[in-house]
Amino acid sequence: MEDRREYIRLNESIAIKYTIIYSIGFGSNITEGEGSALSINVSEGGLLFLSDMELPVKTFLEVELNLKGEELPVYLKGEVIDISKLPSNDQYKVRMQFEYKYEQDSKLLHQHVLENTLKP
Repeated sequence: MEDRREYIRLNESIAIKYTIIYSIGFGSNITEGEGSALSINVSEGGLLFLSDMELPVKTFLEVELNLKGEELPVYLKGEVIDISKLPSNDQYKVRMQFEYKYEQDSKLLHQHVLENTLKP
């Protein structure tokens, strides 16, 4: 079977903060709320994380990833494309696709995923 993924996924628990964005404008955002979570996996194209908050599909988020070994966090914006409630507790698995990436943050994320997937 062929893997159709465009990006390499890194299974890593990363502390993240997210902000729900109601409207994306030029240079400013209208926000609706925020939360914190732990990632399950991350790639250059998206993120899977556990959240205590139900985030409907098509919700726009800005996420702050604190990558291990980096002094400054990485900021990415994207859209929730799938959510499922875990049967064992009140958490949700949230899958988001990145749509807006700052060039420097994109490079740091690429380097982080590549370096950590190549480790023995």
